[in-house]
Amino acid sequence: MNTVDHPVLGRGSHPVISPIIPVVIWVLIGLIAAAVVPVLHPLAVTIIHFSLLLAAGLGMWLVPQPRERWGTLWQGNCTWLEILGWGLLVGVPTWVVLNYGVQPLVIWIMETMSISVPEAQTDIRSTLTRGDWQAWVQILITIGLVPLAEEVFYRGAVFTTAAARLGIWVGFGFQALFFGFVHMNPVVVVVTALLGVINGYMVLRKVAMAIPVVIHVVFNLLSVIVVLF
Repeated sequence: MNTVDHPVLGRGSHPVISPIIPVVIWVLIGLIAAAVVPVLHPLAVTIIHFSLLLAAGLGMWLVPQPRERWGTLWQGNCTWLEILGWGLLVGVPTWVVLNYGVQPLVIWIMETMSISVPEAQTDIRSTLTRGDWQAWVQILITIGLVPLAEEVFYRGAVFTTAAARLGIWVGFGFQALFFGFVHMNPVVVVVTALLGVINGYMVLRKVAMAIPVVIHVVFNLLSVIVVLF
């Protein structure tokens, strides 16, 4: 039985599943979402996809822990005001650097190498700018459900399982790379992988899963604002 004792990533004496399991579950969730695309509204498909991701993440990361530790795993030793402060302090400059520094650099490198740069998330952009109820639902999904589901799944379940079997730093790299590559688009892969590095470090540094969630919310909120205005 493999265990790890980190306050956030560790499970004490609880058995830790293989890091392959979250990958398999991610694939299954993707297949479920793809299967319902022909019969459901795209927003419903998105909600199902990220709700399943959140449920799977909670099941692999939080539920196996002693119930009395759940609050500590979310909050660490920080107050909620400190969590909000760290989220803003890290989230805003992270968004600026990744979107106006790293992303243009990646695009320039790809164009220099004569590699086509695909448009990222055109469906979401078109929905956000429609100005109807669908736009508001997409905004809520983007700044609420998506950050929570992805942080719990990648910084919670994926990081935990990989760290327990492979060591903290290998697990750290694995969760960031996995988080990046699932976004497919090469520009977005780099940006999200680096976001995974920053959020993973905040989990290790501040021992509170709520901080990367707030960082991710800030990141997505600023992205939505730029699209709308």
